[in-house]
Amino acid sequence: MKTYQHQLLPLITIIIVGVVTTAVPVSLCLAVTGEQLHHPEYGYVTRDTVLAWDDGENGIPPVVTGGYEGTKIAVKFTAPSWAYYVTEIHYFIQNQAKNDASGGVAQYKQQTLPFTAWVWKPDGGGLPGEPGNSGEDSGGGYPDEGWLELVLSQAVDISDGAEYPGGIFFVGLEILHDFNPSIGVDLSPPVDLMTYRNEGTGWDQLIYADAMIRAVVSDTPTGVEDLTPMTWSAIKSMYK
Repeated sequence: MKTYQHQLLPLITIIIVGVVTTAVPVSLCLAVTGEQLHHPEYGYVTRDTVLAWDDGENGIPPVVTGGYEGTKIAVKFTAPSWAYYVTEIHYFIQNQAKNDASGGVAQYKQQTLPFTAWVWKPDGGGLPGEPGNSGEDSGGGYPDEGWLELVLSQAVDISDGAEYPGGIFFVGLEILHDFNPSIGVDLSPPVDLMTYRNEGTGWDQLIYADAMIRAVVSDTPTGVEDLTPMTWSAIKSMYK
């Protein structure tokens, strides 16, 4: 699984076994407290990471996975030990209906329509189980090709080991309009076998590709008041 650390400062970068970590500039005088960085005056700095199985390439011509209304697509992830919340879900959109003037999808041509964003708990058999959120409306009108970075209105707590054993969770979507949107897939080997589809008869594993759906996990939820979370950009501005 690939991880993409959010780095908003020109910090020292260290490469260790293919994982990018970030060293803190001495001038910031930050103290490491557990898995968070703490400034003695300005509070805590949140830590987050993008989890992905895809390599970012959709291929030429693009390949997608989608379906009729009610189709669900899910991708399985394991959160790092320090991550307690899912805060964002990223989708690589391919509006399959845009160039399809046939049948019922003709009415959706040249527009992108809403879908429902989901987080799922694992069931006992390694498949998506009960929802971890109440379903997030994506809204419509987003670009019909490219990354849609959806910030959840309420972060999903995945810290309960009984509900998310081993930090395992699923993120994905439920399609509300036939073939709109469709999701890009990464065909490059190896296929990680972490993508699942449900067309109403149960979950099936996608064996030919990885769906281009990513999860952002964090050590704090959005809007936590007692920790006063801060971004790297905010801290950088203090030292200008």
